[in-house]
Amino acid sequence: MKKYEMTPAQWATARKKIEVTTDEGSSWSDAVLGVVELGHLEITPAVYDGEEITTPAVLSTKVAIDILWSGEPVATFASKQVWPAPCGVHTFAGWEAAYAADFCEANPDHPYCNPVISEEDAA
Repeated sequence: MKKYEMTPAQWATARKKIEVTTDEGSSWSDAVLGVVELGHLEITPAVYDGEEITTPAVLSTKVAIDILWSGEPVATFASKQVWPAPCGVHTFAGWEAAYAADFCEANPDHPYCNPVISEEDAA
């Protein structure tokens, strides 16, 4: 499972590399097992006063996409890969551990991969 962020225009181009269009419609190619288009993720949450929004949420200008590849990812996607601290806002069921392992391999110095264990916790 890999996670990507790209502009809507970049995603429109990239999806053509993994999409198959037929007379019946479109589907994903054999290169992928699943694709979840998460859209524009929230960067800063909205601020509420009771039920009224006083400050609207700030959304990313990029589109977030999770792809479960059937084999090696399509190479052109590599430059758009991102690594939210596990597992972000979405994961494919059963793939949490695989993502966490890949995350720590790519980000070995991240605190998630090197938790600080206090003497109290160790006892």
